[in-house]
Amino acid sequence: MKYIIGVDGGGTKTAAALADINGNVIKTVYGAGCNPNDIGFENSMNNIFSAVQALNTDKDDIAAIFCGIAGITAADYSQKAGVRLKEMFPNAKSEALHDGINVIYSAFPKSDGAIVICGTGSSCFMKMGREIIRIGGYGKFDCAGNGYEIGKSAVAHALRCVDGRDEKGMLYALVTEKIGGDPLKKLTDLIAADKKHIASFAKTVFEAYEKGDMHAAWILENQLEYIGGLINRACEIYGGPVPVCLAGGIGTQSAAIDIIRKYLIHSVPLSVIETEPVYGAVAKAKEILTAE
Repeated sequence: MKYIIGVDGGGTKTAAALADINGNVIKTVYGAGCNPNDIGFENSMNNIFSAVQALNTDKDDIAAIFCGIAGITAADYSQKAGVRLKEMFPNAKSEALHDGINVIYSAFPKSDGAIVICGTGSSCFMKMGREIIRIGGYGKFDCAGNGYEIGKSAVAHALRCVDGRDEKGMLYALVTEKIGGDPLKKLTDLIAADKKHIASFAKTVFEAYEKGDMHAAWILENQLEYIGGLINRACEIYGGPVPVCLAGGIGTQSAAIDIIRKYLIHSVPLSVIETEPVYGAVAKAKEILTAE
């Protein structure tokens, strides 16, 4: 019997799913993260192969495999990963691309649509047939509408409160509570903190927003207008309203969805992703198998 494999490789974990050639998932396993920018290319591939091997399937029974890997667009990782997959599964159709493919195929496995990822970072990918179009999300050159920028804005507000440029309110209270004291006295630690930690402050903005804090409202309005712009561009390319699925911790917030809608020029069908990205990788593997 022949099978297909989908792999969702993130910075925190790697998920691998085994499915029959119709895309029906049989087994899913999880392993260590595999972003090559974090752990190096060799360690990344080792973690991917460990997850795949944990599926306990003979490599000769694999008809297709797709790996969507975070950070793979850097350097020549995608090409190198493709070579490694071919070496491991010489009789299978295989491909390695960025993990955004997993997300959009999990939301729209058989139809056109756009996925907006609003997590620690933000980006938009639109699927038209078998073409994937990227909109925004270019690292430090295009950064807004995500947990890191929202969290950073919250900390910046708290620091401005210390020197009197902003008025202290609910957001200041929540940020200082999370920091554990005067933000200025914790500045060295905050500067040294990684993106994930700073992104965790986004929660304070949503909490303060729900309680009517004007600074929290200003932050969310300014940050989420960017997300509305991504969706508007997707509609422009599509030629009208395109179905949009939101993913990531920010995108699943009801307050965020309400704010984003204010900046849309079309009445766009908005939904929140409910399917794990690894199942999108399986859908992509199935497409690879049936492609001419």
